[in-house]
Amino acid sequence: MLAYLMFACAPAKQEHAPPFTEQDEGDVLPHSAACSIHAPFILHCKEGGRIMAMNADGTLRIRMVVSQFDTAAHRIEQSEFGVDKIDYLDVLGTDGSMPVNGVDSLIVMFGECLIDIPREKITDMYDMSASCHDSYFRMDSIGPDSFVLAIDGGDGAGAFRAKYSIQDGKFQGRTV
Repeated sequence: MLAYLMFACAPAKQEHAPPFTEQDEGDVLPHSAACSIHAPFILHCKEGGRIMAMNADGTLRIRMVVSQFDTAAHRIEQSEFGVDKIDYLDVLGTDGSMPVNGVDSLIVMFGECLIDIPREKITDMYDMSASCHDSYFRMDSIGPDSFVLAIDGGDGAGAFRAKYSIQDGKFQGRTV
């Protein structure tokens, strides 16, 4: 049970737009006809590539934005095997082909804590499924104040699972 995962952190800063708006909160309520419940997360996909999720007790909320890949907006390195790097980063989610879409942003909130995940640990994920499915997100408790959030993406030979380690309300690292 995840109820004991309580740690001290600074609440999300309100200098900018809040990470989750009232509209976003409504997007992930289980009573909405557009939502689908996949234990342990309630998922909702919105037009424009927004994927919303929260765990059953509402303590972990996730918003991931996926958009169509624009080759003109990126620096692409290719070899005889296909796409090797995009914007100097290794490519997750493709088998060497040009990506169809990519992750633009990922917001993770645990309670009132905004988990700051470095952009370079988000924007290298490509070819995310366009539909909601139960394998997008997984959360595993690994101690009284830490957990691992796993995000699945890609397809076929390019499939991947990115695991984000969170401890005391702070991002500790990612493994793929």
